[in-house]
Amino acid sequence: MSILGGEPLLNPDFTNWLLGITALWPTTTCRVITNGFQVDRVKNLYSILLNNRKIQLWVGIHNKKYKKDIIELIKQFLVHPLKYNF
Repeated sequence: MSILGGEPLLNPDFTNWLLGITALWPTTTCRVITNGFQVDRVKNLYSILLNNRKIQLWVGIHNKKYKKDIIELIKQFLVHPLKYNF
């Protein structure tokens, strides 16, 4: 299952949606597709990702002009033991 469109992390109820979806479909992998600019602004997002391996955070870079900025933001957001590939 994927959550995308517009920028899902801008929704003030995003974490409630995410937790609700994963509760309804606990065996389904949930992919959150974002532009990456809001990852550090969503309360509890890191702990939710850390505690639920069925949730994946995918970052799509739509404008190469911001690629370095987004990568740095994501690197600062992600702390081991989460794995990531750039």
